[in-house]
Amino acid sequence: MQAKITPYLMFRGEAEEAMNYYIDAFGSGEIVRMNRYGDARSNVEWSIVEEDYDKLIHGEFIVGGQTIYCADSTGPGHGQHAEEHRVHLTIACRSEEEVTRLYERLSAGGRVLMPLQITFWQSKFAVVEDRFGIRWQLDLPQHPAS
Repeated sequence: MQAKITPYLMFRGEAEEAMNYYIDAFGSGEIVRMNRYGDARSNVEWSIVEEDYDKLIHGEFIVGGQTIYCADSTGPGHGQHAEEHRVHLTIACRSEEEVTRLYERLSAGGRVLMPLQITFWQSKFAVVEDRFGIRWQLDLPQHPAS
């Protein structure tokens, strides 16, 4: 089975408003998840200012049968160049080999924005920018042993 690619939209503080807007514009859909920076502040390696606590660190919604991820641009890697990178592509990897292969291939000639590592949300995750300037988020959920 091949990896699934999901669009990831980056907003300037209006991610929640945008999700509702798209659901309304398409006439149907649903918000699946909204995680806020304030809820994650003790689990991340960077400082989150109080004014960003209500912004979305990760949102997920469905319109037209398509899952779309989104977040508000804040924190490391989202400063002066945030306007240039409003759309990222997220790859839901299916194996350790796949996430490692894609990490190596997509970052070759490009740059690593977040190294491949286990995150506080229990995924092996990385963000890379390929040699064409496209940003990819590689995600391999880690399932605890039962």
